[in-house]
Amino acid sequence: MLTRDELALVWFDYNDFSFAKTEKILEKFDQIGDIFDKNLVKSAIFDKTFDDDLKERLLKINEEEFADRIYDEFYKYNISAITFTSKNYPEKLKTIDAPPLVLYVRGDESLLNKKSISIVGTRKPTDYGKIVCEKFTKELSSAGLVTVSGLAYGIDTIVAETTLSSGGKTIAVLAGGLDSIYPAQNKSLSERVAKNGLLVSEQRVGVKPAA
Repeated sequence: MLTRDELALVWFDYNDFSFAKTEKILEKFDQIGDIFDKNLVKSAIFDKTFDDDLKERLLKINEEEFADRIYDEFYKYNISAITFTSKNYPEKLKTIDAPPLVLYVRGDESLLNKKSISIVGTRKPTDYGKIVCEKFTKELSSAGLVTVSGLAYGIDTIVAETTLSSGGKTIAVLAGGLDSIYPAQNKSLSERVAKNGLLVSEQRVGVKPAA
């Protein structure tokens, strides 16, 4: 279950608010979850930098209905959400200029804050590239590092498969929502990653991957 503050951040994400804009709005409240309090929203003063209809949008929120919708989606796809305020949110990710408000995950959330290394590359590697990728991946994962890649064709797939076959842990960062595994051929691989590692995306359910 999400806390009220976490649910509020998910609402901002589902309504396409950027990190910067969300941060400005939250300056008007003591707690993030206060956006669900009609009286506090009515008394909040928003200047011209905000959308004209912002207060009206906030007043129209039905907290219970939104929560039910979110939990139904999470249950259907066996996923959960880690918000910017959650304890498992990656500390390093907080240091970038515009971190994702929410990470949607499936698998072992604790991997997000363990020592890791990203290995990415072309979708059409040479035979030499495949051999080197397998060697690096196997040795790095055997040394205890969590490998991170994208689950795409080529190098990404090699990283995930080699890590799992070596008994290591891997994170696959997806371009679309966790209901949209791309490429489709990696559906089975994604299930293995979810079971022995972590699938993660900053995109909510329903968002398709795009070029």
